Amino acid sequence: MYVPYLYLEKVEKKIWIFILPITLCFFMIYILENEDLFERISMIILIGLFISNLLYLYFFSFTIKNIELQNEKNELCRKLKIAQNNYNNTFDFLHALIHDSHSIDMYFKNKEYEKAENDFYVMKQEIIEKFNAIYTGNTALSTAICNINLGNTTIQHFVKCNTEEFNDADLTIFFINTLNNLIEDNEPIIYVSIVDIGLNKVISIKTSLAHDFSTVERDNHRFIKKYNLKVDKEEKKITFLHLNPK
Repeated sequence: MYVPYLYLEKVEKKIWIFILPITLCFFMIYILENEDLFERISMIILIGLFISNLLYLYFFSFTIKNIELQNEKNELCRKLKIAQNNYNNTFDFLHALIHDSHSIDMYFKNKEYEKAENDFYVMKQEIIEKFNAIYTGNTALSTAICNINLGNTTIQHFVKCNTEEFNDADLTIFFINTLNNLIEDNEPIIYVSIVDIGLNKVISIKTSLAHDFSTVERDNHRFIKKYNLKVDKEEKKITFLHLNPK
């Protein structure tokens, strides 16, 4: 039913829905000059106004529905992108693991035990590094790290509390926005910490280079406003403080 109204611009172009109310306004101005005429057709005017308002509300409901559908579409696209990135990361990891395992197996078959031991040690270190990189102890942060291109940037994390005050989807987008901004600024090392200070939750982003952090704050303004966060910016650090309402 709402398919023809999937895009908001299609609804906005239906200017003709305002023709009836505007016409009635001009008509009322005309008949008010004649009291006898006004008394005779006052009921017609009321009925016309009622119908015009119904038409307006009817088409306005499509606009509201369109906005909801567009938000749902954006959310689905975001989830699809995350799922695709997760698949690609998992595939690449398993492909590399199979290749390394095959090489080690060949070394054992050829009794080249020293080479097998060296390759196994290298593979083990790579697995540990990749695991530590994506396992942070926080679902949102781990998901964000898995779904951005780190390039030459290293992310170190320190998570000592839960983030139940935040919606996981909101927090994931927050971390993706923040980390991407710093990576684009060629930041080599990003330190992310999530800790409790008293009853309050503190998310700190530290860097090795100096940053303005204005872009980070601007791109996350909805998240900041939604959770009423206090932001403190320094030369190499930005802190988001969530106050416990209790």
